[in-house]
Amino acid sequence: MRVQESLEIDGSEDEGTSTDVRVFLDATGFLGVARHTATKIRIGPNRERSIGSGEYELPTGQLIVRSHPDYRRFVPGILMHEAGHGLHAVLAGFDRGQEWFERYAADVVLRPETASSYADSFIASDETILSVTNGRLGVTFLQESFAEDFMHYWLDQDRVPSARRHIFDEIADTVFPSVDRENLRANIRQFMRQTYHVSPAEVIPPDSCEISQILANDRIKEARENAEKHSARPAVTNET
Repeated sequence: MRVQESLEIDGSEDEGTSTDVRVFLDATGFLGVARHTATKIRIGPNRERSIGSGEYELPTGQLIVRSHPDYRRFVPGILMHEAGHGLHAVLAGFDRGQEWFERYAADVVLRPETASSYADSFIASDETILSVTNGRLGVTFLQESFAEDFMHYWLDQDRVPSARRHIFDEIADTVFPSVDRENLRANIRQFMRQTYHVSPAEVIPPDSCEISQILANDRIKEARENAEKHSARPAVTNET
């Protein structure tokens, strides 16, 4: 994939999320990573009540982000996860690309319990045609685990086992050597505090079970607020 000096962002379908993505990339310096892993970022509409979602499109290399206005704090995490898929895709163009991913996969296979709950959900998913084959973890699981760990590598690197952190360090030194990783992490922490008033760990997109609970809690909160508004209205009497 040809490395972009700048990265086109198509935000015509959701200008609010588009602005969030632009500000995040520029303010933190994550653009230095993203331009090596994507050809373009498209902001897609989030038509359902959801915290948001993402997608990495092959073979175009376009990264797609969808967000809900109430859950914009998850946009950076979604963006980083999809950038992880992009990184996996571009590794094929590097001499050590296959070696890096095989070492990563070997560590996950030996310690599958250390994979994120999001990646783990792909093991039991009917959508995965290769969940467990001949005792080996499937391709989809490994790719999702790689993308999740790449996101954690920037947001909360202590969540990534040391062997995998070392692999990502080697990849970063080769794929985007000009990126100062510690400075980028510091910028991300500052951005999260100033923009969303939370720590980076609090903007990690939740897994499917956590999403259901978040949405359920929000519906309960909304129902209570509506009930309180209704009860606060003055009673209407018919005078004759």
